[in-house]
Order: sequence, then structure tokens, then C-alpha cells
Amino acid sequence: MSAQKKYLVSAKEHEKKAHGYMNPGFFDRMFGGSSGDKLLAAASYKRAAVDYTSAGDPGNALKCYEEASKLALEVDNFSEVLMMHQQCAKLCGETGKFREEAKYFDSISDTCLEIGRVDQAIKMKMKASNALQKAGDEKSAFSRMLDACKLVEEGEPKGTSAHEIYEMAMRACIEARKFKEAVNMVRKLQVCAEKKGNNYRRWKYFLCETVLLCKIDPDGIAASKAKDEHEKETEYVTSKAYVAEQELVGAFADDEPDRLEKLQNSRGGALSFIDNHVAKVAMELELKATGRSLIDTEASSPVATKFSPSATVSTPSVDTNIAASNDAKKAPTITEPRPDSASKHSDDKSPLKPTEMDSVTAPKPPKTEVIEAPYFSDDDDCDDY
Repeated sequence: MSAQKKYLVSAKEHEKKAHGYMNPGFFDRMFGGSSGDKLLAAASYKRAAVDYTSAGDPGNALKCYEEASKLALEVDNFSEVLMMHQQCAKLCGETGKFREEAKYFDSISDTCLEIGRVDQAIKMKMKASNALQKAGDEKSAFSRMLDACKLVEEGEPKGTSAHEIYEMAMRACIEARKFKEAVNMVRKLQVCAEKKGNNYRRWKYFLCETVLLCKIDPDGIAASKAKDEHEKETEYVTSKAYVAEQELVGAFADDEPDRLEKLQNSRGGALSFIDNHVAKVAMELELKATGRSLIDTEASSPVATKFSPSATVSTPSVDTNIAASNDAKKAPTITEPRPDSASKHSDDKSPLKPTEMDSVTAPKPPKTEVIEAPYFSDDDDCDDY
């Protein structure tokens, strides 16, 4: 007989025993009472569930755990109830029944609150949130996470770290792409770090806040305002996190994708030491105006401004020459003399007058490189730029 069959046979025998304990015969009822032995029945159901699990039959195992938990609850054995429901949640998670898994975690949380185990109640709410997240129910998952945070805010219970819960909540928010809620959790983490006097951790959360704000607002305005608030902490401005925050905000403010990419690819930088979930968001950051055209870039360049047609240049403006010719009906001013122009016009059989001919056929002013700024040759003096 194979091991699997042995476990199945054993499971059925223990399940039969449990049924017998709950339904005693005539003589048993005469001497042992008519209610049966619930404790022995619960123990047999529990043993049957273990054997069913070993035999690869999670359905019957779940059923036996349920029966055992009901009997334990009837005799107020809460520790057994919690253990049975945890096993049920584990089986549901292993078989992909994430909604049922969340229900068991909710039940465990409620039981923990009844017996004053607030710390365990909070953790079970977070586990329920994770299970619902796996089930694709982001709304319910986020609701369970907020329930856990509410329990923390009502008073930090023994054995539970508010920092740990808020950090788990922040990660859940990021996984659900709820970055505004993640920022709120980061700010709560900053308060926790301040209460503990842990400035190193607090500075990291300052940087986390800025990263998330850059994700929410690609213009970088919200991140810049946050940085201004962070700078009020004099010790912070000497930290490595502040240097990274400056570079990050500066890259968005000045629209410098290379600067952002350098920060993202920096090994050993401040981004390497923040929470992994936030660090992944930092790697996703992109500038809003990264794809703008080269013309826009040149127009905003200080070099282009200096060498724009409106600036003072020795070469006469084309628009000025045309306007002068239309107004005064004279030939445009040409920097180089054309000694043969009069003779050419005198021999021309065109009905146009020489002055009109000059105004029409006069060549445009010589094209100079300075109008094509900001491109320079090796001989250009660009020290000021």
C-alpha cells in the first residue's frame, strides 16, 4: 500500500472516531452524558485533517479543520480555534482560493480582538489584505489595510510595531498603484521615526516621499515643495539622502533626463538604501517633457537667445531690407558693392526699371553660421556657456 493510501485510510478512521464521539451509543449516553465528548471529537477531526493534507486531499482536510474549529469554539477553546482557522487559511492559499483565505484571516482577526490580542488582530488584517490583493480585489484589500492602520492609531498594542504596520501598508499601496495613499503612509512613518529619535530612518522616508511625489506629479512641483519643508531640518541637509533629493528635484525642475538617469543608475547612492518598493518606483520615473522637439530645446537655450536674429549682429536683417525696399522703392543695402549691376540692367530688355529689378532680384544677405545657433565650430569662443 502506498503512503498516500495509508494516509487516506488513517484520515477516514479518525474522522469516523470523531463522528462516534459526537454520537455516542446507548450505554455511552447512560454513563457519559448525551452531549458527547467535544474535545475528543475536535482532536480526532484535527488528526484526520492532518492525514488528509498528507494524502493530498485539501478539500476533505479543510472540511475536518472546520469541524474541529466549531467544536473548539463551543467549549471556548480560542487558541484551538485560531490554530484551526490558520490551517484553513493556509490550505486555501495553497489551492488558490484567495477570497476564502481572506475570510479566514478576517475571522482570526475578529477572534483576536475578542480575547484582547490586538497585535495579532492587526497582523491578520494585513494578511487578509494581501490575500485579497492576490484575488484581484484591490478595493477590499485596501480597506483591510486601512482597518489595520486604524487599530494601530487607536493605541500601539504590545508586541506590535506601528512602524512595521505602516511600512506594510505603504508597500501594499505601491503594489496597488495607489501612490497618494502610499505618501500618507510614508508621512506616518516619518512621525514614527521622529518619536523614536531615529533620524537616519526619518531622512530615508523624506527621500521616499519625494520619489512618490515625482511619480504622482511629473511636473515636480509637489516634490519641490516637499524638499523645501525637508530643508527646515538642519541635520538633514548634510545627509546623503538630501543630496539625492536635490538631484531628483533638480532633474525634474530643469528637465534634464540625463541627470535623472545618472541618479537612477548610481550604485551605492541613496536610492540603494531606501525601501525596495519605493526604489522600484524611482527606477520607473520619467520626465514629462522628455519627448519634446529639438526646436523647443534650442529656443530655450541661452546660446540660441544670444545668437537669435533679434540680437545685434553685424549682418543686416533680411526682414529689414525687404521692408526698406517696399517702402522706399529702393534697392536694398548690400554689404559688398556690385560694380557691374548698372550695366547689366541697361542692356536688359525687361520692362522693369533698374531699381525695381534690383529690388526683385537682389540676393538675400549672406547666410551666416551664427543664425544656426547653438551649433559651433571648433574656433568659436563659447567659454561663457
